[in-house]
Amino acid sequence: MRIFSNGFVVLVPRFGIEGLIRLRDLADPEPDSAFDAENYTLRLTGSYDAAVDLFQKVRVRIRDVKDEATGKRGAKMELVRAV
Repeated sequence: MRIFSNGFVVLVPRFGIEGLIRLRDLADPEPDSAFDAENYTLRLTGSYDAAVDLFQKVRVRIRDVKDEATGKRGAKMELVRAV
C-alpha cells in the first residue's frame, strides 16, 4: 500500500486489515535499507536480505497482541517473506 524509508504498509484483503511493518521489527539489529522514492522500492540488506516494491505481494504472519498501556487488543503483522 505504502512504502517509507523505515517500513511499509501491507493490506490483507481477506480480513480487511492493514498494518505497518517496521524495519526495526524485522531483525535485530535493524537491517540496512535503501529507499527509492521515485520507484517506491525498499531494498533491505544486512541481517535481513529482501526487496519490497509498491503493490508487491508479501506473505505476513498476523497475531493478536495486547497493548499493556490501554489493555486493548490489536493485530500485529510480521513479514514472513517477500513473494
